[in-house]
Amino acid sequence: MAQACLTVNKLNILSTITTLILCLTISVGTSTLSAQTQDVQAPVAQAQQQQAGQPQEPQPAERVIATEPYIPATEAPQQNAAHTKAAGGNVSMAGHQINFPRDPKDDLDVLKMQIFLDYHGFSVGQIDGQWGYNTGRGIYQFQKFHGIPPTGQMDDSMLDLLAKFDKGYLVEYSVTSKDVKGPFYTIPRSYAAMSKLKALPYESALEGLGEKFHCAQSLLRKLNPGVNLDNIAAGTKILAPNVVNGFDETKGKVGKVRVSKNNKWIEVYDTAGQFMYFYPCTLGSPRDPLPLGTYSVVGVQENPHYSYNPSLFWDSKPGEQPCTLAPGPNGPVGDLWIGTSRKSLGIHGTPNPEAISRNNSHGCIRLCNWDVHQLGKRVEVGTKLEFVE
Repeated sequence: MAQACLTVNKLNILSTITTLILCLTISVGTSTLSAQTQDVQAPVAQAQQQQAGQPQEPQPAERVIATEPYIPATEAPQQNAAHTKAAGGNVSMAGHQINFPRDPKDDLDVLKMQIFLDYHGFSVGQIDGQWGYNTGRGIYQFQKFHGIPPTGQMDDSMLDLLAKFDKGYLVEYSVTSKDVKGPFYTIPRSYAAMSKLKALPYESALEGLGEKFHCAQSLLRKLNPGVNLDNIAAGTKILAPNVVNGFDETKGKVGKVRVSKNNKWIEVYDTAGQFMYFYPCTLGSPRDPLPLGTYSVVGVQENPHYSYNPSLFWDSKPGEQPCTLAPGPNGPVGDLWIGTSRKSLGIHGTPNPEAISRNNSHGCIRLCNWDVHQLGKRVEVGTKLEFVE
């Protein structure tokens, strides 16, 4: 029987994440790489940015906030599920059996690859442990920028890197009082109803933890069987992907942001022209295409209000009225807005990270909330933006 090993490292966020290396072992009868052979193609909130930086451009109306399959904490892991193993340090959660793999598409090597890529600055969007479009593209970009023949596949060169990665794939995290403070409440699905709320926060502490660790809520449930994540208390220890203090956090200021219209991805370079980050993104449809050309950043705003004007949307519903929505991670533009010198266009977050690069916007550039925060910390007024074919 073959064994796949998943390593995990410690993080240090106000002493809430134990610095550790865990090893997840799982016995498998046959290789699951055949499910990972999807081809990757090689590269072939507001109408304008106001002085105050408030988004009011024609931004896509994301009226539906996705929900994930519910996995009860009492569900026992399947017989072939992985176990955690401490590779060093005193780890209280070593020797635990996690509920992964659980679903037919779950793959331990894919989970490791997604965490590995995110840790090194190559976003795959939302980490879920399942092969998908953004994972293949993240591999392709990693290979391209590291002198590896770019295949976009989990071939031997990439699996060798996983075997050598000593930073760890999971962390043991102690939930803080801030994580569970809230407020949390269900977000309405219409803008008219949203406009009556004072904020658009996370719907649960679990949703916030998923964003903190760049992953699907269902993945946290799989990694933490027996933990009631629907009513989690401060001080509870959980396992989560090791992505918060990755290698990428040591990088400096952004010199150039290049957005590819055809590939729906962003490449970020520092002021010396060296590669920094890769992000999958959602761009405008053929009715609202990315305007090719060179632009610049004009400002960065956290927790922006969003002004919805239905007259700016070709697909607005009859009778809809203009309204202003309160800020929050579940707002239409997420919780960070990067204004650009192109009228009616911004780079911003989303309440639907699982849909990044899989749908269309009304012209703006949409990223996962955690990715736009990473980018927003390192751009400044005047940072160059290249929108290319």
